[in-house]
Amino acid sequence: MHNRTILGLLLLAIVGMLSIELMIATPVFGHANHERSIPAPNAELDTAPSKVTIWFSETIEPNFSEITVLDNLGVSVDLNDSYVDSNDRTVMSVSLSDLQDGTYTVVWKNLSTVDGHILRGAYIFAVGQPIANQAGVVTDEEPLIISPFDPILRWFLLLGGLLMLGVGLFRLFIVSLRSNDQYQSSYVQYIRSHYDSSEVLLSLAGAVIFIVASVAQLLAQASILYEASVLHVIGTPMVLFALETQWGNLWLWRVGLALVFVLTLYLHKITSKQSHGILRPVLLVVLVFCAAGSMLPLSLTSHGAALRSLVIPAVVTDYIHLLAASLWVGGLICLMFIVVSIVKFGDQAESRKYLAKLVSRFSLVAICSVLILIITGLFSAWAQITVVNALMTPYGFALLIKLALFAVLLILGSIHLIWLRKRIDSVRPVTRLIKNILVLEVSVATILLLCVGFMTSLEPARQTASKLGLANNSNFTMNDLVDGSEIEFSVNPAVTGINDFVIKITDDKSGGIGPEATVDVSLVYANMDLGAETLSASFDKRGVYRLDNQLLGLSGEWQANIVVRRPGAFDVRTAFRFDIQPGDGNRNAMIEPNAENGRLFWGIEICLIGFILVVLALPLGGWGTRKGVLSMAIGSILFCCGMFILVTSNALSGASEEVLINPILPTSDSVESGFMLYQSNCAACHGDSGTGIGPLTTELKVPAANLIEHVPLHSDADLYDYISEGINGTEMPSFGEVLSSKDIWNVINYIKTFKETE
Repeated sequence: MHNRTILGLLLLAIVGMLSIELMIATPVFGHANHERSIPAPNAELDTAPSKVTIWFSETIEPNFSEITVLDNLGVSVDLNDSYVDSNDRTVMSVSLSDLQDGTYTVVWKNLSTVDGHILRGAYIFAVGQPIANQAGVVTDEEPLIISPFDPILRWFLLLGGLLMLGVGLFRLFIVSLRSNDQYQSSYVQYIRSHYDSSEVLLSLAGAVIFIVASVAQLLAQASILYEASVLHVIGTPMVLFALETQWGNLWLWRVGLALVFVLTLYLHKITSKQSHGILRPVLLVVLVFCAAGSMLPLSLTSHGAALRSLVIPAVVTDYIHLLAASLWVGGLICLMFIVVSIVKFGDQAESRKYLAKLVSRFSLVAICSVLILIITGLFSAWAQITVVNALMTPYGFALLIKLALFAVLLILGSIHLIWLRKRIDSVRPVTRLIKNILVLEVSVATILLLCVGFMTSLEPARQTASKLGLANNSNFTMNDLVDGSEIEFSVNPAVTGINDFVIKITDDKSGGIGPEATVDVSLVYANMDLGAETLSASFDKRGVYRLDNQLLGLSGEWQANIVVRRPGAFDVRTAFRFDIQPGDGNRNAMIEPNAENGRLFWGIEICLIGFILVVLALPLGGWGTRKGVLSMAIGSILFCCGMFILVTSNALSGASEEVLINPILPTSDSVESGFMLYQSNCAACHGDSGTGIGPLTTELKVPAANLIEHVPLHSDADLYDYISEGINGTEMPSFGEVLSSKDIWNVINYIKTFKETE
């Protein structure tokens, strides 16, 4: 492939991107979705609020986001003082004037700091009167992608970045900096010289594509923000956007480093035919660092950066994924150019031996890159999909296509590794076959990058699934078998607001129980100590009890404790935990990956990557070579970091930042276990029934607490601390060394039954 061919493709890419930019449609929508607000959508208030506050799914730009509140005549009734909370940039508020009775419309606009996209929306609330037609939150209708050409621009960005970094890494890890004495024949040296020229043009092509695509993306974002055509934002508007927004600052970072890359590439080129000691290796390292640094902003503005509870793990994972992809895909492109040169200038034995050496080195690095891609890809997929149903979204379908293309690349790579590599230096036609397969691999990889461009243009699957209600626990139902009785518990619709609870009870003897039984239900909120009120379910029909029209005002995890009492039979106890989803229009972006599991998975990921790099160091020469030392050192550091994350992970240690609710459900088995432990450790002082009067009461200087009175006054966390640590100034000892954590929680479940039996 001639150098002028590379230049021609580069020119075509630049012209294509500029043409695309001029055709980009102005309307565009982003991903800082409305999560909740006060007043809530469709709220009917008795008194007028003093302000409106809205929570969004991503941090937003203060200078380009605002809230306007209008009355039914379209007149603004806010004080025009919209502001973003400096402590939490996902929250925006506006103050209101004294509102009269009526219906009001809240209109909001935000600019995401993560992806630089704008989103608009509106909802209504009423003061002193009902709302005739409730509509929830209305946002601008979002297309699948922000514009037909956005994935193409992102594709060019990825392609340019991977070329910049991949070529440098290939030179650093695969091609020696100095000529190897084993391959000093003039023919091999000619091949190397030809590749060196192509390598410079590849790096330059990558940098120019990356910079032009970045400029095109900046113009597109500025045109969206200022609601003007691309031509009208050239100049001051695009400069202000770059300087005054977080996305723009990151854009300056990546373009600035890309320009430094071009300058360093020029210096590296003019020193290529002269002996400059350590200068050329230093320039090569600078090239790699500039290329890697220019790609970091891509991760900082990726979907992972919007995961508020897992920002660092998600961004680091995305960046490692990019580095591994650059090494693999960039290496494939470089190797393809070398093989094309060999085939073009004559396939000889010396060239095949040289190629065999390069393929052997690259295969080792490629295997490690692929393993890292799989590990990091699994984490990113889990974080962005979160629930299985989210695979049935455009993002989910794009991910499946990406996985299919990745599988094709693995198959082609396996052909290289298992069959062709062993025959390179002995069978002449194999070189041409390798060239054809490499061309096919690079083509598939290029299509895969286009697929990634589409994925990064789409809204994350978890957010789309939230909007479509794919994760809603409508008609939530669970079952438990207790002492021969099967209890089925269901919640409908399992969203904030009015909910109905149905308890179906059947046993082996009589089938469904009748009206003679009583079924008590207490509802406990897991995320905050709200207390618990015990309610009696009403008999509906044989075996079915109902608790209707119960208001659950908070989304999150709830627990239902159920006690079934029947004449002439033991009480039956069980409990169920269920999630209440936001309702009344507040359904956007409510699906989030579990933060504790995320840190656990991230720790495992970092450990595995570190282990891979340590293993890679062995064939690279271990501690005896610079490359081996570098790989060993980085791998060891990563492995230690991963172990630290795992050791400190609450998901692994079982610890919790703050226990708000007993993690052991108050089932019959738990209460029975707690009863046995209470009798052997507590009854002597507190009495069999918890009244505070027991066999040792007369010997105590400070009377034992009456548990019937005191237990309802304290949270589960407080009760755990009292039992585990004891109470200063009383006769209550510490049981932390005597009872396990599970034992203490079982005791708590038992002593909570005292109030029911008195």
